[in-house]
Amino acid sequence: LVEPTIELLADPDDEVRALALVVAGSFDDPRVIPATIELLKDGDWWMRVTAAETLGQFDDPRTVDALVSTLEDDEARWAAVEALGRIGDPRSLPALAQLLNDPAAEIRIEVLLALRKFNHPKIIEALQRVAATDPDRKVRARALELAEEVAKRDDAEVEDAEELRSKALRMRTGTGEPQLHSLLVETRTRGASDLHLSVGLEPL
Repeated sequence: LVEPTIELLADPDDEVRALALVVAGSFDDPRVIPATIELLKDGDWWMRVTAAETLGQFDDPRTVDALVSTLEDDEARWAAVEALGRIGDPRSLPALAQLLNDPAAEIRIEVLLALRKFNHPKIIEALQRVAATDPDRKVRARALELAEEVAKRDDAEVEDAEELRSKALRMRTGTGEPQLHSLLVETRTRGASDLHLSVGLEPL
């Protein structure tokens, strides 16, 4: 079924291409890679996202440059970030590092999640830098959490972890962000199992 499916990935009918891509994603066969790379330029955003997700299943160097180019695509960027994290090819690290300055906190968090999968000596340093400097409290907290996870995996150490945690918790709530968010971040950062809220009492 692989070759006929590959042919259908170039079909002029959007629905046929979409269904063929779903089928291609179930094959553990590198022959689908070139045609799937072509779909990263498809006019339909869902097709581009699904193509990026499909390419992330393959540990194949042919996918890296195409996925790095897809980081420029606002609608498929997050899928490309996730795929590059799964592949873990160090050639994609400079492009991913650039996205740590992306204005969207959700993209920055997605990049952090991707970076933790790389086996590279500078990853902990990069995560610590985000934990110390990112303008968003939840991004800082997530960066510190991931830095500690990577440090444990690599038998390393996160410098000034408690100070970074304390600074992140002291950051002001973002514009329009409910105060409950800061309480939940603190609960998670402290490793607590419960957050107690009662009328007339301080949160515990």
